Amino acid sequence: MRGGILQASYTDRGRGAAGPLSGKATVKLRGRRLEAEFADEKKGPKVLGNFLGAIDHGHYARFDKLNLSDSKSVTFRVASAGQGGNIEVRADSASGELLAAVEVKPTGSWDKWIELNTPVKATTNRIDVFVVFASPGKGGLMNLDWIQFNP
Repeated sequence: MRGGILQASYTDRGRGAAGPLSGKATVKLRGRRLEAEFADEKKGPKVLGNFLGAIDHGHYARFDKLNLSDSKSVTFRVASAGQGGNIEVRADSASGELLAAVEVKPTGSWDKWIELNTPVKATTNRIDVFVVFASPGKGGLMNLDWIQFNP
């Protein structure tokens, strides 16, 4: 599920010299499974159809304002005909608190997908989640299709 956007706005009738006042709020709704290509920010990886690829050490994808309070684990759908490497889930920045990490070994083909699951540290507040790719000095690490936070 991709989620959706909920917007609400209101304008009152105003009174005298004050005139009408308006307000507007927007909330982004997301499911537990997040398609990698729809990350709010991508630094380095390329969108290759319906996944992220051309991933090198230090690249990341950011997902804004996620609630992980009831998450116990995170699953990644990945493929690698290259080096493989590590995926780190970090809070609020690419060098923020480490919430989860998993090693991705080569799968033998860029389209031979596997799912890897690892525990994740729950958070109490909404955070920006950074999915960071690591394998110092290396490129061509992996492709990432989606991530899913599991209860």
